[in-house]
This record gives sequence, C-alpha cells and structure tokens, in this order.
Amino acid sequence: TEINTRILDFKQDILLIDFWYMSCHPCIKSFPLLNNLKSKYSNESFEIIGVNSIDNNPKNKKQLKKFITNNGLNYPSLLITKPINYLNSYPTVVILNKKREIIYSHTGYSEYNEKSLQKFLENLF
Repeated sequence: TEINTRILDFKQDILLIDFWYMSCHPCIKSFPLLNNLKSKYSNESFEIIGVNSIDNNPKNKKQLKKFITNNGLNYPSLLITKPINYLNSYPTVVILNKKREIIYSHTGYSEYNEKSLQKFLENLF
C-alpha cells in the first residue's frame, strides 16, 4: 500500500480511481475486472488507483497489505486518512482525463456496470 502518494503524482493521461474498502463484498467482486483492465491497457497512458478511506484503524491497517496481496490487486492503492464524505456507495469508480476532469463514473457493482466500464474504455482507447 502506497500511503504517501497523491493522485496528483500520477502522470498518466487517464486515471481510473477505484474507491473501495476491505469488508465491501461488491468492491471485492470488482477487483478481477479492474486487474484485467490494468493489464489490457498497460501500453496506454492509463493507471488504476485504488483509494481506501475506511480501513484506517490500527487493526485494519495491519491487514491491508495481506488483503491486497490475497486479492491479487495489480494496481496501487492509497490509504486516505480523512473520510471522503461525498461518497455514498462503494465501490465507486471515477475516470479522470488529462485535465483531471471526471469523464466517467459509476457506483456499486453489477454486470451492467462492468460492461459499461469496459465499453467506455474500449471507445476511449
């Protein structure tokens, strides 16, 4: 888990931000697709960044690295110490363009959301 990194430190043209936490089963269900997208678009100026603002207590912090390894996450995850009050559902996926404007977002996990995200990225690249 990269704790000191900021979103602004990533230089890729397209950033997909995945807001998740450890006990969120829909979040865990979304990891395989995100891992596949990270691999599929590895030649593009594209990065996926996991953001977790929930698992900040000492017990959860100790489990984070093992959780990330066990779930095979192949993208960096940031632990944010302040709550993100404007998120009302997890997982939430947001895609930012080079100007860091939101160009796509969805909340929750569903087959529809997976297909929608895949289609959006295919059209983008």
